[in-house]
This record gives sequence, structure tokens and C-alpha cells, in this order.
Amino acid sequence: MTYSGKHGLDGFIPATALRVIGGTTTDAKKLVEAGLWIAAESGWDINGWKEYQFSSEENEARRKKLSERGRKGAEARWGAE
Repeated sequence: MTYSGKHGLDGFIPATALRVIGGTTTDAKKLVEAGLWIAAESGWDINGWKEYQFSSEENEARRKKLSERGRKGAEARWGAE
């Protein structure tokens, strides 16, 4: 989940990333059998990602909003220079 979120993949785990995250094809098969991952073209989708996680677009919008709020707070405290 961390890999997918960090790379803005919206719950997708590419097959090429399996080794990077320390997994094996056996691990992936077990996750599919358990219903945690769903087999997809060239990788897997994390089951329930869209129901419980923000999409990449939503995360970006939240970051911009928080950044703007932080900028306004700093401006109010320190004054616009």
C-alpha cells in the first residue's frame, strides 16, 4: 500500500515493483487468494483502495489546500514581506 500511495498509483501494484517491495510471485498469489489483491493487467489492484484511500488527484488537492493555509498563516504571523 505504501508503494502504491507513494508513487500515486491509486492502489495499483505493477508486477515490476514486486521485487522492489520485497515480495515474490508466491506472496502475490497468496494475497490474491486471500482477497487482498486483485489480479490486473501487468500487476495487481489493492482490494478496497478506492473505498478507503484518497485518489492521487484528491491527495494533490489536499496538499495544495494545506500549503495555501500554511502560507496564509505564516503571512499573518510574520507579515508579507
